[in-house]
Amino acid sequence: MYSRLEADATRTPLLLQEVRDLAVRSLAELGEQAVATKRPGSARSVLTADGAGLEGALRQFQNRWKHTFSTSPGPRYLGFVVGGATPAAIAGDWLTSVFDQNAMSEIGSGAAAFERETLDWIRQLLSLPASQSGAFVSGATMSNDVGLAIARE
Repeated sequence: MYSRLEADATRTPLLLQEVRDLAVRSLAELGEQAVATKRPGSARSVLTADGAGLEGALRQFQNRWKHTFSTSPGPRYLGFVVGGATPAAIAGDWLTSVFDQNAMSEIGSGAAAFERETLDWIRQLLSLPASQSGAFVSGATMSNDVGLAIARE
């Protein structure tokens, strides 16, 4: 295994705790932060063959990029809706990344059945008929494209 990846792998619980702590602090600060952002400095980081590892990348993110993002999950942001940073949405996003499933087949994974059951819950919540079906796509942009294609047809 590549040494930097191996070092990260041996410290996974600690490193993920650091990411969690950053996420919790960031969400707690949303109410006090301005919606507008600062521009990143002109100094760019240099990509090295060894990489920075998760700890280095997280430090660079906090120091250089975190303050440049809009506070779109915050209470005063009234711009383009980009999603919901609710605790359940964050947990779902993290677990999706951790389990890294492909729901295209019933072979070797329960992911396709889980997707069908989740779609059934949505159908029930929206009081749609049992004949209604659906599918998940990769994100908001693709869902807009699919919605437009379906509307056209």
